[in-house]
Amino acid sequence: MTVEDDDDSSRSVSFTITISDATQPTVTITGGAAVTEGSNARFTINATPAPTANLTVAFTISEETGDSQEFLHSTVSGGSFSTTILANQTSATYDVTTLNDSTDEPNGSVTVTLNGRTGYNIGTPSSASVTVNDDDVLALSIASEFGNRPEDNRGIATYTDNFLVTLSGPTVIGDVDFRVCFSGTATLDTDTNNDFPSGEDYQVFLGGINQHGNCVDSTVRRTRTANLDTIAIRLNGDTAVEPDETVVATLTLRGTSNPPDVSLGTATATFTILNDDT
Repeated sequence: MTVEDDDDSSRSVSFTITISDATQPTVTITGGAAVTEGSNARFTINATPAPTANLTVAFTISEETGDSQEFLHSTVSGGSFSTTILANQTSATYDVTTLNDSTDEPNGSVTVTLNGRTGYNIGTPSSASVTVNDDDVLALSIASEFGNRPEDNRGIATYTDNFLVTLSGPTVIGDVDFRVCFSGTATLDTDTNNDFPSGEDYQVFLGGINQHGNCVDSTVRRTRTANLDTIAIRLNGDTAVEPDETVVATLTLRGTSNPPDVSLGTATATFTILNDDT
């Protein structure tokens, strides 16, 4: 373009004009209600105004992975997809199938983000997320391995029992911290010596170490494929005629870092020391 100045001189000026098609639809997206893993997460893609011909809208699907969640198949996560808004329609729905696995994991979300393409403008919001709730539940339980045994009369370490703490359910993400406290009619040796004072019936061991106390803290670790921890008791046999005596182990969860959805299954177990003296 040539511009003429007041002094009759002329100069050339160049510039760019962008022309927007006022009839080109603007597309946005919204997410639906929360779903349970294995269900479809629904998204609605909107177009304003309605397209005069079928409109193909492109988007990318992703998921939240900060806490090792996995709610999408590997062929879906990070992939590019599209759906069609029919001519003279203002929206289309798209369902994302979530993965129903057997892993206990935090709740997460899947996200659909609109991508640019010929035929439409991208408006706001250009992405939306749907919460995906995990449905896998872990149960922590305790049991006596033998249930009962005679005390015998030969002193320390004649017989032992194991209280087995097990984690059942889906694959574990994260360790599970617990506490076991002992009660019952039998008398626990809580002093710092390994010998038994007179009248005390049992000691508690964890990892081969005498715990010298009524409560034991431990962890079921995910590196143990059996999801099992063992607390042992060692009996003190005597020659006294006395009633059968019980050792009651009560299990509780402890700490704040356990995986989500961990609950207590069988929380108490009883071992009976059988009197064998007459």
